[in-house]
Amino acid sequence: MGDDPQLDVRKLCELRSFLEIINKYDGDDPLLPWLSCLRWIKTSLTADGFSSVYFNLLDLCTKNFSEDIRYRSDARFLQLWIQFADCCDVDAESVFKRMEALHIGQDFALFYGAYAICLEAQDNILKAHTLYQLGISRQAKPVGLLEEAYKGFLKRVAKRHRSSLTKEARSSRKSSVFVPRGITSVEQNGSPMAYSSLQSTQTVQAPLPLQDLTNISNSVCNSASIQRKKQKLFLSPLKDCREMKGSCGNTLPASTVNPWEGDIIDRLLSSLKPPLGQYKGFHTYTQKHKGSSLMSLKCAPHNKVLELGSMRYHLKGCTGQGAFARVFKACEEQDKDNIVVLKIQRPPCPWEYYIYCQLNKRIPLEERASFGRAWRMHIYSDCSIMVCAYGERGTVQDVVNSYLAIGEKMDELLCMYYTVEMLRMLEVLHSTGIIHGDFKPDNLLIRNEGEILEDWTPERSGCWIRHGLCLIDWGRSIDLKLLPPCTMLEGDCKTSGFQCVEMQQQKPWTFQVDTYGLCCIVHLMLHGSYMEIKADGNSDKMQTFRPKVPFKRYHKIELWEELFGRLLNVKSCLENPSLTELRRLFESYLTSNTQFPKKIKELMVRQSKIMCSQS
Repeated sequence: MGDDPQLDVRKLCELRSFLEIINKYDGDDPLLPWLSCLRWIKTSLTADGFSSVYFNLLDLCTKNFSEDIRYRSDARFLQLWIQFADCCDVDAESVFKRMEALHIGQDFALFYGAYAICLEAQDNILKAHTLYQLGISRQAKPVGLLEEAYKGFLKRVAKRHRSSLTKEARSSRKSSVFVPRGITSVEQNGSPMAYSSLQSTQTVQAPLPLQDLTNISNSVCNSASIQRKKQKLFLSPLKDCREMKGSCGNTLPASTVNPWEGDIIDRLLSSLKPPLGQYKGFHTYTQKHKGSSLMSLKCAPHNKVLELGSMRYHLKGCTGQGAFARVFKACEEQDKDNIVVLKIQRPPCPWEYYIYCQLNKRIPLEERASFGRAWRMHIYSDCSIMVCAYGERGTVQDVVNSYLAIGEKMDELLCMYYTVEMLRMLEVLHSTGIIHGDFKPDNLLIRNEGEILEDWTPERSGCWIRHGLCLIDWGRSIDLKLLPPCTMLEGDCKTSGFQCVEMQQQKPWTFQVDTYGLCCIVHLMLHGSYMEIKADGNSDKMQTFRPKVPFKRYHKIELWEELFGRLLNVKSCLENPSLTELRRLFESYLTSNTQFPKKIKELMVRQSKIMCSQS
């Protein structure tokens, strides 16, 4: 404490006065007196070595309001939690995990930016990357500032990755958490506001037991035993994070792995906790199943019955086939109206069911309908049989073929609508750390549930939430969360016409396998033909890839060139283009003319009629 004992007594009296106000407060915003007290402690006591008093009250405040729903989206409360994460002795990541579990501050960019920086400081680059994308996909405000912070993160990671080729050492020094520049304010009613100016009108909070506050007050009297702590500057600009030598590590793992190698998949499955055998709907048997014989038949015998556990299914025909799998339409014996798909695969493929279960956990509920569903997996010694949802509206491939059958190509506005849907789909999927790995038109089902009554909107309001696309066939998918951070991928997908640029050049890749597939699908919709690419420029460093087939004069050329230019020319595995930005470019164009949303509705209705007439 200071040299003047009278000054110390005065401060102690002031502190007790603040604590008494907290205990007796009965107004509409019970957090407000806590903020006033914390602000006073920070300015009046921490400079004299009483940072522990600030920390103790901060700890008590976050605990007291942690389950109060009123403060989950309060920017002031979010800032208190982040200050607590920065100055507490426990692992800061555990604080953020608790915030996440309590749904505190998840409307704000500050939560995602601060959490990601914390993870970056621990070299957990993959999780930090996922967190940025999650915040952007959730439109955490201000979105623009979070996107800028994300770009800075990608540049830092790419720079460190390049340096890892020559440096081996990694520092383990513990570092403070820092907030990226520009994320220290939030928006309320659309306007940026400082945290200190934010106030809420809330209902009454029950008084806190005075004993807890008295204990904090008494800790001031025991100042001789308090160790002085260096105050961390949590709201430091991003340049401080860049100056953390060794805190994020000078190297990143440069290892590559072929995610489709059988032994790799087996190793990943065997490492699951809990094991796949404990997943709901997963069943294993030691014997063979007679259903495997269907793999050699050209079509399923009409009404052939398959028994799977306690369920019996009547087969209605074969709807798809590949080298290792056959897909059958079927109905449950006890409920003939319940149509499902039975995917029979030889050899067994438990991996796909694991991914479906992860989709249930990781994909936000409002987006879940876009990613297919599997309810049960039966593993036999000779094959696997998976029970999946049935899509009766056909695939994107079917839609393109239906237009070609009447001598037409898909209207450009409808191409843009489906492009927005695919960009959003990959945006959400990649933010969870999952890569589909087989993104092509026959794996995208048309979602067309009910009549289209309203004009289209980017928010997919009204009936539009039940329309769009549904991604299926997850047998070649990749879960990056099971791999070491920043692992890059190698190997060829073996699907002609869908091998990304990096595969063609035998370079590492990650999300490019999906975004290249998106380009192929867009090309198919626009031109009615599969995409081939060519390179402009002589040297590898100067090459720019673009589709061989030029755009038509009536196409919105600058928009399509932006899409293909970014997705076909990815700088590195750690600098993938922002799908959010691309989606917004198309949404902006589709809303730039009041007739476009109405036209999309009309085109969708016509498309349904064309598909029905050819079925």
